[in-house]
Amino acid sequence: MKQLIISNNAVNSYFNYFKDDITKEISYLYNEEFVITDGDTQLSFTFLDKLTVVLIKKKETILDIAHLSYDQFISDTLIKNIMNKPYLAPRLERYKALGLVRFKEEIIENLQLGNIYMDDEGIILWADYKLKFRLNNSLSLEYIN
Repeated sequence: MKQLIISNNAVNSYFNYFKDDITKEISYLYNEEFVITDGDTQLSFTFLDKLTVVLIKKKETILDIAHLSYDQFISDTLIKNIMNKPYLAPRLERYKALGLVRFKEEIIENLQLGNIYMDDEGIILWADYKLKFRLNNSLSLEYIN
């Protein structure tokens, strides 16, 4: 396919034509199960195939959209901290034996399935394995003993 130059006018026209659909899609990304509140601002995290989408909301208005790679959101240090925990559940012991990448994939899958969620106090729980996390200032998961 030939590479074409697209004018700002064409982009604006496209946006105006599909604006209703785009706004609906953005609102569908809001994840009530994983929200951090900081004053009057809320950050909602949605876990997609390749990245984490963060919606920034004040009152009832979504102000902005950001994204994080899973490498940013789930650091190797986090995985190592979990792996060093004594008495891991047998399934997690198997992932530990398979290495960091497979362990991270398991965490991503559980985030996407909603098995890792945020409680009312802002603690992130992986209840199946009794693991607790929090978000640090750079929006990365941290393991809590």
